[in-house]
Amino acid sequence: MGPAGWAAGVLSLLILLSPLPLAGLGIWLIAVEFPNIGLIFLGTLCLASAWFLRPRRQKPPIRTYGRADLPRFFEMLDRVAAELDGPKVDRVEISTEFDAWTYRSGRQREVVLSIGALLWLSLPPRGRLAVVAHELAHHVNGDPARYDLHGGALKAVQGWIFLLEPGEFEDEHGNRAYNAGFVEMIVNFFLWILVGAVSSVGWCLTRLIYFDNQRAEYLSDALSADIAGAEAVQDVLATFTMAPLIEEEARGAHVSGKVDGTAFLERFAKRIREAPEEMRAKYLAEAEEAKLTVDSTHPPTALRRAFVGLFAGRPVSALAEEIDMEAIDAELAGVIEAAGQRFADTFRRE
Repeated sequence: MGPAGWAAGVLSLLILLSPLPLAGLGIWLIAVEFPNIGLIFLGTLCLASAWFLRPRRQKPPIRTYGRADLPRFFEMLDRVAAELDGPKVDRVEISTEFDAWTYRSGRQREVVLSIGALLWLSLPPRGRLAVVAHELAHHVNGDPARYDLHGGALKAVQGWIFLLEPGEFEDEHGNRAYNAGFVEMIVNFFLWILVGAVSSVGWCLTRLIYFDNQRAEYLSDALSADIAGAEAVQDVLATFTMAPLIEEEARGAHVSGKVDGTAFLERFAKRIREAPEEMRAKYLAEAEEAKLTVDSTHPPTALRRAFVGLFAGRPVSALAEEIDMEAIDAELAGVIEAAGQRFADTFRRE
C-alpha cells in the first residue's frame, strides 16, 4: 500500500469516528445545565444525529434469492467464483436496472450480487458470463470501494451531507420559492458552508482511492476476459454505451392495466440487441470522443475496451461452453417476470 492508500485509510477512519464528538457534544449539552429544556432538546438532537451517522453494515434488499431458489444460476456463480479463487455468492438480487454490482451485506458479510434484468436480457450468453465474472472479480482484485473502511466512510460523508443540506422552499404549486426569512437565510448560508466542507472531505477521499479504483476495474476486466473471452467483455462495454436507447424507449412508454412483465422488459432490451452495427459504431465513437464512463468510479469505456483487446486470442475458461444458459433462463423466468412487473409499475400514470 502506497502513501495514498495509507492516507485514505487514516482519513476514512477519522470520518467513521466523526459521530463520536457529536455524541459527546450531545451528552455535554444535556448535562451542563440539566434540566434546561432547550439544551436537552439540542443535546438529544446531537445524539440522534450521531446515531444516524454511526457506521452500519449494508442491509440486503427486501427480496433476494438463495441457492434453493435458483440452483442452476448459483451453480454457475459457484464455478465462476472457483475460477477466480474468490468468495461464493450468498444471495442474488434481480433489479430493474441496466447495470450490475456486488457488495457485502449484514453481520455475516454475505456476498450479494445484483443483476439488472434489463442488462441481462440485453446481452448474449457470453456477455452475461462476462458481467458475472467482472462483478465477482471485484472481491479478489483489491478494490478499495469494497473495503468496509473506505466504503463506510463514503457513506458517512453522504450521511453528513443529508443532515446538513438545507431543504428547498416551495410555493403552493410545488415550484421552488425564495421567500425564506432573514434568519433562515443566514442559517442556510452557514449550512451550505458546512456542506461544502464535508463534500471537500469526501472529494479528497475519492481522489485518494481513485487510482486504486481504476486499477480494480481494469483487473476485473482482465479476469472477466480470462473467463468469458475478450470479445465478450468488449461487447458488454459497447452495450453500456447504448444506454440512451433505453432512455429513448422510456420516453414513449406508458402502462395501464395488466401487463406481461417479461415482454415489457424485452421491449427495451430488443432496442439494444437489435441495434444495427452502424448505430453501435456511432455510440462507441461518441463514447470515445467524450471519454464516457459507466459511472464516475470507472475508467473511460473506450480505454477499457482497448485494454481488454490486448487479451484477444488468449485461451479462455471452458465455462462459456459448459454452462447451460437456456436452462438458467428458464429458471430465472419467474424472477425476471417479477422484475418486469416492478419496472412496468414505474410507467403507470394515475
